Amino acid sequence: MITLWLFGCHPTNTPDTAPTIDTGWFAETGDWRCADRVMSTRPDAGTADWYWRDALVVRTGTREHALYDAWIVDPDGVPVASDVSWSPDQPEMVVTPGVPLRPSSTYSLVVRDCEGLQFVPFGTSVLGEPLTGGPESLIDATFAVRLQDAVWDEPAGLGGLIALYLDWPVLLGVQFANDDIVDLIGAQGYLDGNGHARQIGNSPTWDYPLSSFAQAPYIDTTAPQIFIAASSAVVLPVYNFRLRATFAADGSAIAGARVSGLADTRGLGPALDMGEDEDAVCTAATAFGVTCVPCPDSAPYCLQIDAHDVRGERVEGVVVVPVVP
Repeated sequence: MITLWLFGCHPTNTPDTAPTIDTGWFAETGDWRCADRVMSTRPDAGTADWYWRDALVVRTGTREHALYDAWIVDPDGVPVASDVSWSPDQPEMVVTPGVPLRPSSTYSLVVRDCEGLQFVPFGTSVLGEPLTGGPESLIDATFAVRLQDAVWDEPAGLGGLIALYLDWPVLLGVQFANDDIVDLIGAQGYLDGNGHARQIGNSPTWDYPLSSFAQAPYIDTTAPQIFIAASSAVVLPVYNFRLRATFAADGSAIAGARVSGLADTRGLGPALDMGEDEDAVCTAATAFGVTCVPCPDSAPYCLQIDAHDVRGERVEGVVVVPVVP
């Protein structure tokens, strides 16, 4: 049974954004004159595979921040320590748990608006379960990551277009792992005639620094520079390439990953049919309100890239071999 707390409504307020689709669990008989309402949530009610490290989002009808609240409760009804902040450019509350949620567990997102309290039950996926074979079971494992299949957040408007040309897999190899550290290596891959991922032998590999594995099966590491094939003839350099991901408990995949970095676009124009000019991509980006920034060599051709829902499948029989430039 849902207990409603009544709060003062503000019938004179009007939403400053078009209402999003209601999640379906709000009462249809509510006071529609009350504008300060929660419109939707991520996750929505009944979600069963929420990633254990994702922040939760509450979309609101107005920007009257003081009239809303949100928090998470565990299966026993105990509040989960979280940080609640507001998006700077959207009417959205972001609820970030202080510690990762437990995998394979049920929670509720509790939201308060001018109509009272509502509960959004959801469950987390199995990602985050301990490695069944221990960290050592990952040594010499190789994962084929398809950046093309990720959800691209940045650069706004261009991320999805650039991703269309990142159709060759990137290989992520585990050189060493124990309870304390993990040592990763990256390489450009390709698909052979049977559709199997393989390493391009003459393409330089890139090293990640020794990184903490204290939060296994979760990793958070940054390579100073990588090179991604954007087509058969174009290479996209990316600086400070950060990878945050979770290994599946059985070591079969990495998932829930987010990648980010600073991409040097000056050679990308031909691959995107934008011409030969070094500033072709940067010029196109301005149409989406995105401005290029200086690369490490001070040339103004770099764009911030950011993608989530990145996944990589383990490739049997392939071990990444270091290749020096």
